[in-house]
Amino acid sequence: MSITTILTGVGAAIGCDYNASADQLVFVEFDGKLSAVQTATHAYTVFGTGYTNPEDVKLSTNGSLAYITERSGDLVRVTLPNAPRSSAVVIATGMTAPQQMALDEVRMQAYVVEYAPSGRLFRIDLATGIKTVIASDLSNAVGVIIKSDLTYAYVSQQGTGLGDGQITQINLATGNQTQLVGGLTEPFFLTWADTTQTVFYFTERGAASRVTRVELSTAYPITYNGDVTFYGKWSLTVIGKSSSLEERVRIAGSLGSDGTVAGVVGNSVAEIDGSAWQAYMESSSDGGVTWYPSLIHRNPSVIPAEGLVVTLNADDSTPVLANPVLASGLPTNPSSVAVKAGTDLLVCCDSEIVDVGLTTPDFNDLVVQFVYLNPQVNPPGSPPYGYTLPPSSFRPPRPCLDPRGCNCPCCKAGAKKPPCKC
Repeated sequence: MSITTILTGVGAAIGCDYNASADQLVFVEFDGKLSAVQTATHAYTVFGTGYTNPEDVKLSTNGSLAYITERSGDLVRVTLPNAPRSSAVVIATGMTAPQQMALDEVRMQAYVVEYAPSGRLFRIDLATGIKTVIASDLSNAVGVIIKSDLTYAYVSQQGTGLGDGQITQINLATGNQTQLVGGLTEPFFLTWADTTQTVFYFTERGAASRVTRVELSTAYPITYNGDVTFYGKWSLTVIGKSSSLEERVRIAGSLGSDGTVAGVVGNSVAEIDGSAWQAYMESSSDGGVTWYPSLIHRNPSVIPAEGLVVTLNADDSTPVLANPVLASGLPTNPSSVAVKAGTDLLVCCDSEIVDVGLTTPDFNDLVVQFVYLNPQVNPPGSPPYGYTLPPSSFRPPRPCLDPRGCNCPCCKAGAKKPPCKC
């Protein structure tokens, strides 16, 4: 990862949008300016002043129009490049601290979230200014992006306390909310990584000051920061290693197998048991003095010879939290990200704008396979087994610990012998 400063001395850069045809990052400064910087020459231009604490800006496809949210409650439109607030067309008013917007030019609509203890997600008709509430009871929402098929919105909510931030998926048809990522520090604006809309980035401000990547792909549904929780009895085998660094697996919370396993192909543990225990994937570049968490992809499968198997693929390229943190140690309060090209990101911070070059994880540095040893799920003997277990069921519930037996419906009906795993 590389971080290059392209502009300093800005007045709290917040939202931004990248104009690829001009190689220009257009952004708003909280002190009232609509500005731009040419990313190759670093030339700085002020398009207009007089805005009331602008929060976000989005460009039309041809780059001639800019839509701006103001903390005072307005959504306005201006024509570039001469764009003072006095020339703006007011589209909608009456919102509470509107923040990021997602622009849908095809349908002439914008989606905007409010920063409020019980904020709302609006859909705004850009022609009439009519606001429709899509979701409510958002806790200090800041960022929003939408799927192009209008199935879901993804919203960052800061909550009310330290570490209370989250990223939420909102069904645009029903308004129902599902938390994707929690425990965040002041999550701010979001942006899609590319047109496939399977990956997005978001910033965290305050003490975190980082850019994080969230992957929506069904191939690897969740990415972890070095640990995965297992339930019940499993075996462990290191089946692959491609990194030049020292790698290890660390077990914690088990009934008697806590410790480390060196990342050497063939190393194994016959049984690791416990109601809920953790496997940590870690790497060291100083001979084992300091260990850092690796990014992990968790890949479940059913293999006829073994039954239920979970393979953990680790990448040691960067430390992570909750999802892969692609850029940490950024200038104070990164607010928004624009994708320049591929893994080249432009990040707006309080007083400067930086260009971040990323290294793409390969998830082959250490590969560890876990086989579930519960005989009711992985019966001994030769296949075929008399059960069907889809890969989505790889996280079995805890076993029934009641010595009197299980009172679940299937045990009462005699379908299983307690304690069961239903």
